[in-house]
Amino acid sequence: MAPRQGWKAIVSQRDDKVYLTPWSVLVENKQCIRIGWRTNRSLNQNSSAATPPSSEKAFELLNKFCLPHDLGSQVFAALAATLTFPTHNHHGTIVKLPFPTDMRGKNDYNQVKRTVSNSVRLKDELPYYMALSCNHNVITSSLCGVFWEPDIPCNLVSPWLHPVMKEVPIREDIMNLTGRYHEILAIMCAIRRPKLSALWLGAVISGLATIILSFVKSGTPPLDPNAFAWTSCPQSFMDLAGSGLYSQTDASDEMIRRVDAWRLLYLPSIVDDDLHYERLPFTPWEPVGATNVQNCVARVRIHVRCPRHRLDYQNWTCQLKDGSKLQDQGFDMQPVQDFPKEVGLGTKTAANAQPPTVAVSLNQDASRAASWEIFQWVVANGEGVPPSEPIYNDEWLRDDTISETSSLPGDGAIDGDKAVSQETTYPILPTRKLKIGSWIDGLPS
Repeated sequence: MAPRQGWKAIVSQRDDKVYLTPWSVLVENKQCIRIGWRTNRSLNQNSSAATPPSSEKAFELLNKFCLPHDLGSQVFAALAATLTFPTHNHHGTIVKLPFPTDMRGKNDYNQVKRTVSNSVRLKDELPYYMALSCNHNVITSSLCGVFWEPDIPCNLVSPWLHPVMKEVPIREDIMNLTGRYHEILAIMCAIRRPKLSALWLGAVISGLATIILSFVKSGTPPLDPNAFAWTSCPQSFMDLAGSGLYSQTDASDEMIRRVDAWRLLYLPSIVDDDLHYERLPFTPWEPVGATNVQNCVARVRIHVRCPRHRLDYQNWTCQLKDGSKLQDQGFDMQPVQDFPKEVGLGTKTAANAQPPTVAVSLNQDASRAASWEIFQWVVANGEGVPPSEPIYNDEWLRDDTISETSSLPGDGAIDGDKAVSQETTYPILPTRKLKIGSWIDGLPS
């Protein structure tokens, strides 16, 4: 709370360098905050007041400070922002925090009562939040995962992301208000993934949202296999088992959807085939189309008539310096429910209202990158290009067409097993209407 270096928490000094904790604070604002303390006794180094309090005592002191100032929900918003600090530290981004608002006398009694109740609960859950915060990979994966949608294949990533990434921020009523776009993003993400609403609020408050959006726009956001188990929010097609039979018989051949074949490839193999699928794909978006079962490797064919398989999370293990290990079963070990098929925005529109369509020359970088990564996962792990698979000859999947400047008007796009010309008008999904504009219009100014 002091100006400039308010808290210099040094964890190591070596090679003429000083290493600080991610929670070190540097206040650049000229506003100065002072704490007054009056006492008739002098302090010595051995007194209890000169000894840092325990975490439990510190939490109690923080509550005693916040309640008289009626800070209310600002306490929890501040905690949400704090959870993102180690992630800022990992990415080398600067934390930018607003000063708290003085709410003394503005909160009603019931709100203060709820704050006290939530603070008691928060005290018991704080260790889990700290564990989540310390794993920057889980934080990043979870924030990016809010934009993932199970019905969107790899070749439709760009049109899926386009409205919220390109059209919403250039609306005049949003563009002219600093921070309005990120505020709307926080609300939208809270609606899509309520369990991650506080985390996205913290990302917006601390300024982490900008780098998260850059990851999402790439089509290949960072993924962490622990994120789904820790948050109960799936972030990739690999987090879901799918439904129905693996095998799909058409007029002449037995087929399997590629998304299911990819899931079976990741399962622990019971055959020795010298393939290496220990790591997840580098993109959350599922591959398009289906493939002939006879083109699949043995570790896939042996499962095509099995019921759906899924991987269950057991625990995480912490290895201590003395060689001993601690196992943690997690905060909530209840089985994860099936992911909802529809997530509505909860707004009312006129019965005759037409969803807006915009003619654009769509940048396909995200779709290209996602398609390249998801198909290269098979090629690079030892399987190579399957026989009789024309899709691997598509422009987006050939080595000589993927570059940093690969999005050009008229390029081909993968659609099933053939290349199709790029269209100029992109609906999000044939069965859904775009309601983002009317929803934004209903938000309070």
